Amino acid sequence: MNNSCQNQAYKMDFLAYLKNYLVNRNKFFIRFMKSFLLCYLLSNALIASATPSHNSPITFNHLSIEELKSVGPVNTIMIDSQGFMWLGGSDGLARYDGYKIKLFKHNPKDPQTLSHNQVWDIVEDHQGFIWVATESGLSRLDRNTHLMTRYKHDVNNRNSLGGSIVRNLLFDSKNQLWVGTYNGLDKYDFVSDSFIHYQHDANDITSISDNLIYSIIETADGTLWVGTNHGLNSYDRQQNNFSHLFHDSNNINSLTGNAIHAIHEDSKHRLWIGTAKGLNLLNRVTGEFSRYQENQDTPNTLSNNYVASIESDNKNQLWLSTGSGLNVFDITNEHFSHYINDPFEANSISGSFVTSLFKDDTQNMWIATYPEGVSLNKFNRESGIFTTYNIEH
Repeated sequence: MNNSCQNQAYKMDFLAYLKNYLVNRNKFFIRFMKSFLLCYLLSNALIASATPSHNSPITFNHLSIEELKSVGPVNTIMIDSQGFMWLGGSDGLARYDGYKIKLFKHNPKDPQTLSHNQVWDIVEDHQGFIWVATESGLSRLDRNTHLMTRYKHDVNNRNSLGGSIVRNLLFDSKNQLWVGTYNGLDKYDFVSDSFIHYQHDANDITSISDNLIYSIIETADGTLWVGTNHGLNSYDRQQNNFSHLFHDSNNINSLTGNAIHAIHEDSKHRLWIGTAKGLNLLNRVTGEFSRYQENQDTPNTLSNNYVASIESDNKNQLWLSTGSGLNVFDITNEHFSHYINDPFEANSISGSFVTSLFKDDTQNMWIATYPEGVSLNKFNRESGIFTTYNIEH
């Protein structure tokens, strides 16, 4: 098929996808896709698509939203229950409704604004409040009034937030809020409006292994897993204690490294661990790990050992943000495909340091990169084709 016919076919496929998508998605995505379709028709540009096979790269097109410049490089992405997209950056919080950006910034003279402009994580609770982890405390946004409630660390109040720097948040299956700080793990008590602290105690081997908390997840069996700067922890709620797994230089079946930046459970309940020194798969029966690391002498291995975040799709693939681009890992074949920024290629990914991944409920993968860009990858489950867009800031 010649290029003209291919382009026309891609356009027809994309327009058919939009029609079906607009009928079935919620109001936000209807607005978003209508807006994107308008941009698409006005530009009359082909949206490049490719199957992410070993020989066929994903390509990236760029859709500019000027207002996003004001939040800086994006650290985290979340789509809430109403379909709004939230972006947390190095200079504030943004909500995108498909048409325009609503910005939330720190104002030192207004205590009902964001605690700090450096935003690390965003979650939504069952009542629709938006909780925001920042460099200086925790903020809760009332979406109706757009006012923030701040939770700060107070050295004179043992019931206050355990640490000033808040890096990650989790609402578990019991609607309990877990807060990862740089001074331990906290659980928020909604009744007393106070925080319960879990901190490292050198004299207690059942305490959490380190106070620098990088990642928190709850697995399907209800276990809470916590990644720290020194080891992987599982929390036993009944016994109120922690078990630990560490790197051991004398054991090739141990973790590749102790700094645990990402934890992810896939649809087959496999537990994947991203460290500063590679990707790991935990055998929860034996406590041993399979290791996946960068090897420049072996093709199709991990492109960089720093694994910052992990997502999985319904094709038995992992999506990994690394210190050197996006990696897509075919679990069946144990094959890594790499996507990095090429300054001479307009359709390459917008940045080679991938800071955040988010998979929505239709299997779209949203990708934040540094120094600039937020990329949307649309995966067509029937054709196996990815269409990738980019929202620059």
